Order: sequence, then C-alpha cells, then structure tokens
Amino acid sequence: MEKFSKSDAWVLQSIARASICSPADLKDVISTGSMMNHVIFTAGELQNGLYKLYQSKYIEQKDGLYSLTPFGQDQMSEVINANLLPMNERNKISEIIGASEWSSDECLPKYNPELNPIFFTPEVFENACKKHQKEAWAIIKKNISK
Repeated sequence: MEKFSKSDAWVLQSIARASICSPADLKDVISTGSMMNHVIFTAGELQNGLYKLYQSKYIEQKDGLYSLTPFGQDQMSEVINANLLPMNERNKISEIIGASEWSSDECLPKYNPELNPIFFTPEVFENACKKHQKEAWAIIKKNISK
C-alpha cells in the first residue's frame, strides 16, 4: 500500500472529529475538514485518504456513514482528548500514521473511478459539497446580519 500523506491525516482528523457522537455522513466529514483546514477536500484527496485509511483499519463506512474502527479509536483517543490546536492535532496524527512530509512537488491525487466506489461517486461528493457550502453560507449570513 502507498504511504500515508498529510492529506490522509487531515481525512482521519476530520472523521475522528465529525464522528465523536455518532457516525458522520460525507457532508459532515467535508464540513469538519473545511473547518479544521479552511479549505474543502478535493474528491481525489478524500477518496484516496478514505481508501488508505479503510484498508489500514483506521476507519469504517456503513450505509454512507463514516467512523473510526476500534483500532482507529485506540490510535486517536490520546490526540483527540489533548485539546490541541487543529494544525498541531493534524501533525500528531501524521506522526501516528507515519505520513510523509508535505512537498511542493507533490501533486494532489485525482478521483479514480477504478478505486472501490464504496465511499462515494463524483455526484455524491458534489452534492455533499453543495450541502456544506449552503450551510456555511447560512452561518455567514446569520453572523453578518447581527
């Protein structure tokens, strides 16, 4: 299996945070990732990260809902309970999963239709992003009107 990247740590962080109370849907994973890193995942980043984390038994997906496996919970519990700033938390997660250092030569992964589609299709990803953006704009408009 290909080595974990920093964006894989971001995916794991997003699932760990989004699914604290109950398994999270794709929109919640995207929203949490956006909140933690101030940018939205590309479809390729998210698909590639989900695939590697699933294969390595960190996460599970059932009926479109994502959560940590017992192994993932064990690996993430200390980090999640440490109350670190998002970037410091992501760096710690990167260490745990052995993610490679980011390089400016690194290209973002592209969505791969050959990869197991259990996670999402491009249409499902696009709809989840639209839902996230709609909710984010509603929050922004509410705060502006105060």
